[in-house]
Amino acid sequence: MTRKLGSYKLKGNRNASRNWWRHLSKGPEVDHVTVPVKFVNEDGATVVQNEPWPIIDVHKILHFLFDDAELQIPEEIIHEYWQKSKQFGEEWAQHISEENYLKFIPIGLYGDSARVRTTFGSENVISVYCNLVLWRPKSVRFSRFLVFTIPEERCTANTLTAALRRIVWSCNHAYNGVFPTAGPSGQNLSGKDAQMQGLPLTKKGFQFQVTEIRGDWAWHKKIFRFHKCQWNGDKMCPFCDARGLSDKWEECYWNLESNNHQDFDLSAFLANRIPPQNI
Repeated sequence: MTRKLGSYKLKGNRNASRNWWRHLSKGPEVDHVTVPVKFVNEDGATVVQNEPWPIIDVHKILHFLFDDAELQIPEEIIHEYWQKSKQFGEEWAQHISEENYLKFIPIGLYGDSARVRTTFGSENVISVYCNLVLWRPKSVRFSRFLVFTIPEERCTANTLTAALRRIVWSCNHAYNGVFPTAGPSGQNLSGKDAQMQGLPLTKKGFQFQVTEIRGDWAWHKKIFRFHKCQWNGDKMCPFCDARGLSDKWEECYWNLESNNHQDFDLSAFLANRIPPQNI
C-alpha cells in the first residue's frame, strides 16, 4: 500500500512522488493509550486489565501530511466545499466566515472491522482511521490513515470508549491548529511533544474540522452497543421505532406510503437504544 502511495502525484506538485518517499521515514510518531482489554490468565479465566496500546494521534498525522509530505489541496476546492456546505445548511459550516474558508481543512473519522490474515492465522480487528475529505487519490483505500486498531477478541465494552476519548482530544487540538500544551489527562509533556507544545500545527496555519463520521452498521453497534437492536432483527433501526415484521414480506421494503415509524429524539434514543447498564 505504501509503495503504491509513493507513485501518486498530488495536483500542482510535479515532485510529489519524490517528496513522499523522501519524508516517509519521518512518519508520525506512534504513541500509546491505556485501554481496558481482555486476556486469558494462567488459570484459563478471562480477565480485564488496563494496557498501553499503540495509537497515532490525529493532529500528528495531519502535521506529517501537510508539513513533511507536503500534501496540497487546491484552494478553489476548499472554498467551494465550505461555500456549498454553508449554503445547504450544514450546522458545522455555519460558524466559518467566508474569509476563513481556506484556513479550515475538513477531515473525517472512519471506523471499520476486518479479518486480517497472516502466516500465523487470521483474526478480526477493529480500526479507526482519519481521512482528508477533499483529498482523493486514485484508490480510496490510500486516503485512509490508521489511528488505532485492536483485535476484537481483546475488546471490552469500554475499550473503544477509552481510545475515542484520546482521539477526541487530538481532534480538538487539530481544530485549534496548534500542538497540545498538556497531555490527554493534563499531564506535563516530555521529549519532542514538549518542544512542539503551543506551536502551529502546520506552516500555513491550517485548522482541521471533523465534518464526517462514518462507519457501517456493525461499527455503530460496537460504539453505542444498541440495546435489543440488530439490522436483521425485529427492531432493526437504532434511530427510530421501525420494525422488520409484517404479514406481507414485501411491505418491509421501500413501501414509504404505509411507513408510520417515528424518529427518536434524544430522550427516546437514550431510553430505547442505549444499554441500561455498563454505559
